[in-house]
Amino acid sequence: MIRTTAILTIAAAPAFAQDLTIVTDIAPVQALVQGIATPGADVDVLLPPGASPHDFSMRPSDAAGLSKADAVIWVGAGLTPWLARPIDSLAGGALVTSLLETPGWEPRENAAHMGDDEDHEDHDDHEGDHDHDHDDHADGGHDKHDDHAAEEGHDDDAHAHDHGPIDPHAWLDPVVAEAWSLAIAEALATADPDGAEGYRNRAIAQAAEIAALADALAPQVADIGAYILPHDAYGYFEARFGLDHAGIVHDADDTSLGPAHLAGLRDMVVTGQVACIYHEVGPVPGWVNTLAEGTDVQVLTLDPLGVEVAEEAAFYPALLTNLAQSFAACKGAS
Repeated sequence: MIRTTAILTIAAAPAFAQDLTIVTDIAPVQALVQGIATPGADVDVLLPPGASPHDFSMRPSDAAGLSKADAVIWVGAGLTPWLARPIDSLAGGALVTSLLETPGWEPRENAAHMGDDEDHEDHDDHEGDHDHDHDDHADGGHDKHDDHAAEEGHDDDAHAHDHGPIDPHAWLDPVVAEAWSLAIAEALATADPDGAEGYRNRAIAQAAEIAALADALAPQVADIGAYILPHDAYGYFEARFGLDHAGIVHDADDTSLGPAHLAGLRDMVVTGQVACIYHEVGPVPGWVNTLAEGTDVQVLTLDPLGVEVAEEAAFYPALLTNLAQSFAACKGAS
């Protein structure tokens, strides 16, 4: 009788969620995962602040972390291609989720794969496109993958990054972040079935908070000036909030569009058709000086990876808020 009672007691005991070890690729994904995982979970991020997401070299500690992971949740090879092989070789025991391959959201086609090549010129003309010293190229966000190759003394077209047919910068759309929150919950529920209800409940709450924030930010960017982007990486944010850039310096795969293209952008600035030129966090790249010289155009920054988000802030809401404020700061020609 005592034995039976003990068995029944064990059978009736509630299941408890695990504190998983989770590896992510970029800080925005880490933040979304942290909002859904158990409070005691170890949610690591591989890409340090200021590094390029496209060609980061993993450290030994990163490899060790991958080998111990219960789950790997990453944007996908379209954004962090260097991570694909280590996942295959080191994270064999982990549940792996590429958010670009999850259902429930609408991917944006990569503009560089739309067959519209008339603006592209021979890459041998690339140096004329920029007209600046390579030392101007230190940056903390995606300008890093606009210009990081020049920063290292190489032709950046030699290091252009083919994102593939899908634009991978989808975390910049809050509606996608809502869908990814639900997908993350399902991934964690698969890795830890006992915690499934908690993951799903936290994901629903997080998605609702993101939706409310997006509604609050929309009026801020409703009437802004015409602007030039460093590259075509903001399509998700622009489409969600009804924005449209007047020009870009590089395409979505960070390929130079040629000196004639840059000259055309310069004409737009000089004639007052553009109110703002954006670059990403870090020192101002040389091409900004080329476009802005002798004009009163505003030079503003964007922070798509949250490099400048304060540590005490709720990361993803702060990233989205900062991005909206950066666009809202562009006033003038429209």
